Amino acid sequence: MTHRDDVARLEVEFAEAMQRMYSVGNGLARLRAGLEPGVDLGIVGFDGSETASMHHLTSVAQPFDAIAEESLRLVSSALVGDPAPDEGRLLLPTLTTSRSTRA
Repeated sequence: MTHRDDVARLEVEFAEAMQRMYSVGNGLARLRAGLEPGVDLGIVGFDGSETASMHHLTSVAQPFDAIAEESLRLVSSALVGDPAPDEGRLLLPTLTTSRSTRA
């Protein structure tokens, strides 16, 4: 494993840790205020994370497979000398609803 791989892994672990800290802090604030997720307020996680799933959070997930495929397509095109596209491409996220929001 290279230094770059180590840095990338730590960045992901840091982002996941921050999301967990936010989730715990949010939960404590809700409990203190007597609020119930999905009834009194809505809570949405991001990237379809394990933390969001574990806490039954509605979550917006990026289409990572489609992002990877599009990135590889662009790189492959550039390597054979094709011109760069004039515009970007919108890859739509998906919404997975759960108990933390009203359907």
